[in-house]
Amino acid sequence: MNVKLKGQVTFFIILTIVTVEIAMSFNSVLLPNLKAEMALSEQMAQWSLGIGLLALGFSGILYGAVSENLGRRPIILSGLSLFCIGTLVTALSSNVIFLLVGRFIQGFGAGVGWIVGNASLKDIYDNNRYAKAMNTVHSAAGAVPIIAPVVGSYIANFFGWRATFGVLVVGTALILVLKILKLPETNFHREPITFATAVGSYKSLFFNGKYLKLLSVKALSVMLLFTESANIPLIFIGNLKVDPKLYGFYMLPVSISYVISSYISGLLVGRFCLKKLISTGLVLILASNISVLLLMRFYELDALLIQLLKVFTYAGWGMIFGNATAELISAVPKNPGAASAVMISLEMIFLACGIYILSLFYDGTLFPLSLFMIFISLLCLLIIRLPPHS
Repeated sequence: MNVKLKGQVTFFIILTIVTVEIAMSFNSVLLPNLKAEMALSEQMAQWSLGIGLLALGFSGILYGAVSENLGRRPIILSGLSLFCIGTLVTALSSNVIFLLVGRFIQGFGAGVGWIVGNASLKDIYDNNRYAKAMNTVHSAAGAVPIIAPVVGSYIANFFGWRATFGVLVVGTALILVLKILKLPETNFHREPITFATAVGSYKSLFFNGKYLKLLSVKALSVMLLFTESANIPLIFIGNLKVDPKLYGFYMLPVSISYVISSYISGLLVGRFCLKKLISTGLVLILASNISVLLLMRFYELDALLIQLLKVFTYAGWGMIFGNATAELISAVPKNPGAASAVMISLEMIFLACGIYILSLFYDGTLFPLSLFMIFISLLCLLIIRLPPHS
């Protein structure tokens, strides 16, 4: 594939992933609005987010195997269509049942973004180029929290939260048309797939020690990000009394930190081994959350100070996500679709569990969340140092 087509594929994959990330950002920032209108409990409000993420995770098992056989393009188009339908159902939901159904369909369709997107990029890039491409993707996706919460909050406050999802439906439909016209296929080595061969490709992943180690670290790190996304809006708006219109601005420092860190991480690929970059990210998350807990003992932290401390947490994620993704998928170059599918599925299962666990201990403060972050980042540091087994 020539350079122009590679750039075109990368652009469309980034566009797909950014669309999915915008939806996730809207889902998080609008939790207080949904909670108030539908009289949801704290636990149900967070579960309305978790069910979509759980659906995204389970969709991966299907997308990974089928895209190896039918190609990446038709699966991306089908998944994006489902995503658009689910978003529309969410926008029109009148009760919690329809809300959960809409979120489930939306999440199931959203799986194509990261799952098939990762595999598509692996189809066209090798080794360090793939790692650099993944850092670019994560950098672009990291810009979403800078813009989406601001836009989503303003639309919701002036036109209602349903209008926010309505805008997303229209935008997704336009992107879908563009992809139908311009998105090229990347998987030119498709082979007939049966149930036995599909099971075999997934089974082989669980005998690859390097893949499993990196998979655990990536899934646990993503779980931390989404537990933060589910808890911070409720803490800031519900307990610290942050104006919903201004919530997006509080996300600026941490989001900028993530984008810059992802970009720098891409520049460092090839100069430092990916394991060192990932470990550095975990240390940043650990140090940031220890600082939050220590300061909470002596000061009443406001939202701005919290976010300034969280800058290092987001910088840590910027060092982890692109590099861990590239390293673990490269560990199984013959099955990038299956490797990506299992990765995303485990991430979504973990984060749904993480959101549920944190909802049980939610007390309106950062204490449960920060303690959880410290424990999981220490666990990841331990895992990353385990000796590799192939």
